[in-house]
Order: sequence, then structure tokens, then C-alpha cells
Amino acid sequence: MMRAAYNGDTLGLHEVRRFNNTPLRIADRMYWNVYSLFQEIKWGIEDVAHTHGNIVSLAVDSWAVDFGLVDSGGHLIDLPRHYRDPRNLIAMREVVQQMGRDYLFDRTGIQLNPINTLYQLYAMRKENANLLSVADRLLLIPDLLNFLLCGEQAAEFTNATTTQFF
Repeated sequence: MMRAAYNGDTLGLHEVRRFNNTPLRIADRMYWNVYSLFQEIKWGIEDVAHTHGNIVSLAVDSWAVDFGLVDSGGHLIDLPRHYRDPRNLIAMREVVQQMGRDYLFDRTGIQLNPINTLYQLYAMRKENANLLSVADRLLLIPDLLNFLLCGEQAAEFTNATTTQFF
């Protein structure tokens, strides 16, 4: 976690807190430990506020292809799956076989990679379509962390373009 400070001439970056982002492995699945990350971020914010006083603004930068599904009440439906989850490679093969490499690339301009949101959603639908049926929003990881911090559900443009849906 970094603290940025501008003195009118230069922008300084200082590491405030370092923490692990270790995926949870449950059976043959991999998940983001998003609640642990959220707690670490809150502790980092507390450290900065205690040491440096008022915080003017916050930003979250993170891997953007992974996502959490939020229901209409604003609750996270399930832990977000990790981009290295083994199901994604199978899903990519199936989607490419159905739609074709050229078609996918021509439509999205995004490199075909099993980590892409497109393949993760396809795999999720095959595995448990009920999760999608109760979802109101899909929030990419940085947007999900912003939501947990401030309550606003939004999609940041540059992150959205990484999904292979834009």
C-alpha cells in the first residue's frame, strides 16, 4: 500500500503497508481472499491517517479481470474466483471452439487468454448458473474493493476494457 504526497513540485511515493495476496485453495478451486485484503487495506488507511493526518483521496489499483458478484442488497454472493483457477483454461477452449479465435479478437481487440473475464463467466455459468441469476452487479476486483470501502458500485473504464466484453 502506497502513500502519495505532492509538495507543489514533486510527487513522492512511500510504502505504508505491505501484505500478502494469497489465493484461497478450497478443493480444486482458487478464490481471492477479498475480505482479508479489505481488512489489510483498512489497516493501511488507519496507519496513514494516524501517522499523516487527513487523507484527501483514496484509489485502488488491482488485477481487473477477476470479479465479485453483488446481489440487489449490496451483498457479495460468493468469494471471487481467482484468475489462475483451473476451470478457466477449459472454458477458454470451449468458447474459442464455439466462436472462433478471429471473431473473438476482431470483436474485442483483447488477447485470448484464459484469465479473461469472458471465460470466467462462461465457466461460472456452466458450473453454477444460480450465482448469476441472483447477481445484480459484476464488480471487477478493484471496483469491488472500492465498493467495500465506500459503498459505491461503479465500473472504472480502463478496468472494464480488460474483460473482453467491451
